[in-house]
Amino acid sequence: MESGALEATSSEQASSSAVEDSKAAASEQHLQIVGEASSCRSLLYHHHLLGLSWPAVDGMQRVDCHQFYQFGQQLFPLNSIKEGDKLHQHIFQINAAVLWLTWFLNDSVIPLNVCKTDGHELLNILAPLVPGNIFEAMPPDRDLTPMEIFQIPNNLRDFETVLTAELHNVATYFVSKKSIYDTADLIERAENVLPDEIRTKLSKENIVDIKEAGKCIAFNLPTAAGFHTMHAVEPGLLKWYKSVLKKDPPVRNWGEYIKGLREAGAKAEILLILDQLRNLYRNELLHPEDVLTMEEAIDLFDLGKAAIRSMVLEMG
Repeated sequence: MESGALEATSSEQASSSAVEDSKAAASEQHLQIVGEASSCRSLLYHHHLLGLSWPAVDGMQRVDCHQFYQFGQQLFPLNSIKEGDKLHQHIFQINAAVLWLTWFLNDSVIPLNVCKTDGHELLNILAPLVPGNIFEAMPPDRDLTPMEIFQIPNNLRDFETVLTAELHNVATYFVSKKSIYDTADLIERAENVLPDEIRTKLSKENIVDIKEAGKCIAFNLPTAAGFHTMHAVEPGLLKWYKSVLKKDPPVRNWGEYIKGLREAGAKAEILLILDQLRNLYRNELLHPEDVLTMEEAIDLFDLGKAAIRSMVLEMG
């Protein structure tokens, strides 16, 4: 009786232990599946993200600084590779690292030079581990070789050292905001200070001068901004003169334009803006020794915007 009871108890304990082991294995498998699914979503995001970049504007490339953080975030875990690890433990991270390395080494964020040799050496070690599309055909699992376990973190550290040194010397600048104008707006779309219905009636040359004035303000070139602003206003003033007086002006001179328009009874409010532009800025800009302050350049830009808009609306 006692022997039978002991056997029954032992059998129950073995059965309970087997159930617990089964639950633990299932839980581990579930976590692995969840982790791999998360990695897949992450990689799909990387594929999408790496296709994105800001368009270059007249030779200037806008840089997304967050991508440097993401780049490091994808490479750093490779430092954790150790003896006894299997390929499938790191396959998604290696694949992400290959994608980001390839993208960075192609100068997709900023042009790189010194660190490229070390970067390509690291890429040449990682890329063969993930041949093809891992979503379609996962490479067979295996132990990472002693050489791979040694090379991956060591080459990563070499690349990081050289990249750090190169980034210290990259010509990176922060352009401060000017008045209420956003820096990106001034550099990339300054013409948007005017509404669509006004911009569509301006010439290509007008638009170019407004864009250049915006960039000059952004990069702290106030006198150049003043020149481009005045250059943007003058074609509209000349067109308005011809529209009102039905003839060309006798001489090409702002004073003559305004005088003729005033004598013809043109709208006084617009002439007042043009007089401000001429009296406060135009004469000074004609003298090489005179320069504008940034405050004056922004005032001029705002006055020029108001003058262009008013003249276009007046001409209909």
